[in-house]
Amino acid sequence: MIVVIQTVKKKPLINEVPIKVNQTIQTLKPAFYLILTRKEWLEARKGGVGASEIDSVLGRNPYTKPEDILKRKLGIKEVFTPDAIARMRAGQIFEPTIIHLYALKTGLQIESKSLKDKLYYDPENPFLLASLDGMVTRKDGTKYLIDAKYSKAKFWQECKTEYYYGQAQQQMYLLDLYYHEFVVLNPDIEDVTPESLIIVPTVRDDKFIKDILIPGAKEFWQTVINRKKELEK
Repeated sequence: MIVVIQTVKKKPLINEVPIKVNQTIQTLKPAFYLILTRKEWLEARKGGVGASEIDSVLGRNPYTKPEDILKRKLGIKEVFTPDAIARMRAGQIFEPTIIHLYALKTGLQIESKSLKDKLYYDPENPFLLASLDGMVTRKDGTKYLIDAKYSKAKFWQECKTEYYYGQAQQQMYLLDLYYHEFVVLNPDIEDVTPESLIIVPTVRDDKFIKDILIPGAKEFWQTVINRKKELEK
C-alpha cells in the first residue's frame, strides 16, 4: 500500500481550494494541500516524492541519482559539498528578490509568502508532493506557476530545462494548471534589473505525466516502502 502523508492531530490541515486555470482549459479541479510548520513540512516531505526530486527519481538529472533520493527517504544522512551548500543557500537568499523583480517586470500579482507553509499533494497518488515558489494571477484572473532559480544562464541554455522538466510538470499536475515559468537570475550579472531575468516557459504535458511521471514515481515509492520493510526486519 502506498504511504499516505502523516498529518498532525487536532490541526485542520487538509484544505480544498478551487484553482482557476488559463483560458485553454476551463476545469476547476480542487488543489489539495497541507498547512504545516517548517518542522512538519520537513517531516512530511519524507513521505513522498517532491517536485524538485522527481527528475532525479526518473533518472533525468545527472547531478542527483535515484539512489541519492532513495537514501534521503530512508533517512540516511546526505553529505553535501561546500559548493553545493553555497548554491542552495544562495538560491534561498535570492528567491524573494527574483520574485520581486518578476512582479516588476510583468506587473502581475504574485502569491508567494502564503505558499511557504503549504505542501500540495495528489489524493489519488499521495506520494506526489510539491512546494511552490510563486503563483501568478493574470489580469483576467487565470493563474500559472513560477519557480525562482539563481544559476548561470549558460546552464539553462545547455540543459534546455530537461533536468527540471518533471518538476514543472508535477507542479502543474497537482494544481491542475497548464503553464509554468522558470524565472532565472544569472549570478554573473552586476546590474540586476527586471530586464536581466531569464524566462523559461513550460507548458503542461499530460502524456509525459500519465506515461512517465506518475508510473515512475509510483515504482520508486514502492521501492522505498520495500526497503523500509527490509530495514525493519
